[in-house]
Amino acid sequence: MKKILKIGLIGCVASILMSGCANNYLNSNNSYDVKSDEYIYIKKDFSASNIQHIIMDIGTKNGWRMTEFKSNEIIAENKSDANLEAISIHFTNKYFFTRPKNDDLEEIIENALQN
Repeated sequence: MKKILKIGLIGCVASILMSGCANNYLNSNNSYDVKSDEYIYIKKDFSASNIQHIIMDIGTKNGWRMTEFKSNEIIAENKSDANLEAISIHFTNKYFFTRPKNDDLEEIIENALQN
């Protein structure tokens, strides 16, 4: 009887610890640590697919290799001076931001979306 209680107690403790670890893992992968002032808000009314198309076009025209990663994310790569720079562009129909932050690329995209 004592062995059954010990096994049951160990199983409960292990379950509690594993669920806590899994919860932290899931939350860390699904959220972005972005400050609200890093969002660039889009003043015109576009659909998400239009924004994606505009970002892909303007990036390509400015020498970036644009790759659709998700329905709301694009990977932009720029190889200059033997350095490869990869930027992730996250967007919705209301705002966008880059990770890591890239002021030049953000300015190019913002100008294309505001004009």
